[in-house]
Amino acid sequence: MLSIAICDDETLFCQKINEYLDAYQDETGIELEISHFNTGLDLLEHINNHKLYHIIILDVELGIINGKEILGTDIAKEIRKIDTHTVLLFSTNHPNFALSAFEVDAFGYLLKPYHYSDLKEKMNRAIIAVDYLVDKMTAEEKYLTFTMSGQNFHIPFASILYIEKHRNQVILHTSAKPYTIYQ
Repeated sequence: MLSIAICDDETLFCQKINEYLDAYQDETGIELEISHFNTGLDLLEHINNHKLYHIIILDVELGIINGKEILGTDIAKEIRKIDTHTVLLFSTNHPNFALSAFEVDAFGYLLKPYHYSDLKEKMNRAIIAVDYLVDKMTAEEKYLTFTMSGQNFHIPFASILYIEKHRNQVILHTSAKPYTIYQ
């Protein structure tokens, strides 16, 4: 199941995107857990309480609070301090915010008003990115286990640079140091 957060100060837009995501879920069979937030501060509070999302669809202009305009790009910067893996999709009426999205490694933009086909295309690409990140994190948690000179070693796959074979020895080169194993 993929967890998705929608953050937009326009209730009608949140309802429309939820309809699109429901249709996407029905069409693809991919289960989605969808959360809605009307302010970026509510989203941040939720994330700070350890609820991370695979994908966040974030409006660029989130309204004015206490006389200050709240931008989705500012919220995204705070999200990146907590979670560098979440796929961020911005939605906006104004394409001129695109450059600031690069600062937070945004995955893409949805220009309002958009249609189901626009969301579907971005979701397909976003899910591929999520799958890649999950596979990468899973691979980083796997280890190569071996015994050398009577001692057991557990080396994370992610730290292995390359392996050499010379006659009766194998040299395992890692980011920390090489290990020479004799057969």
